[in-house]
Formats: sequence, structure tokens, C-alpha cells
Amino acid sequence: MDLAVPAMQLPAGTTLDGEAVVWHGGRNDFGAVQARAASSLDRARALAARLPASFVAFDVLAHPEHGGDMLAARPYTERRAALVEVLADVGPPLQTVLATSDRQCVPVRQPGRVVC
Repeated sequence: MDLAVPAMQLPAGTTLDGEAVVWHGGRNDFGAVQARAASSLDRARALAARLPASFVAFDVLAHPEHGGDMLAARPYTERRAALVEVLADVGPPLQTVLATSDRQCVPVRQPGRVVC
């Protein structure tokens, strides 16, 4: 439910490409993701409360306000701009993967901001 409820804010026909991740101790905990995926519904709910998931999107393939299914055929730079716009009002736990065109910058997410 930690991802399903926020995803309901997206309009029908939206297709995102990305990964579900669980952050634990400041790091991505792949074992926690696997444990949640292989759990019963009750155990998954308990794990979601203890270790909530985030969805890190790196592409948007379809969106009704950005050409519907035709969005996937557009260049990545256009899809990236659409992705940032689509997720701007939704916010965590649905978020874009960090990206920059500045080769001197390695973006790092900090509470409330992204820094190089």
C-alpha cells in the first residue's frame, strides 16, 4: 500500500519505468525488497510499515497529457522532462532517479533538496 496509494494520484494511462527500492540505513536494501515481494499479504503489510518502499522512476512511457502511448517514441530528453513534470506534484515515495547533464556533478539526494 505504501506505493499503491500514491500511484493512484497518477492519471489512468500513465506508464512509468523504474524500480521499487527500500532504503535502510541510507542504502538501498535489495534483500528487504525481495523479502517484501515474497511475503504473504499480512507479512508484506508489516514489512511495509517497518521498511517503506519508494519507487524510483527513470522513464515515463505513456501519459494522457503527454501524447498517451505515443510518448514512448519521443526522445529521452522529452520523456525525462515529462517525467519530472508528472511526478512533481506526487512526490515521495514516487520520485525520479537523480540525473544531471553536468559532468562535474554527481547528484545526491538530501532531505528537501538535491546537491552536487
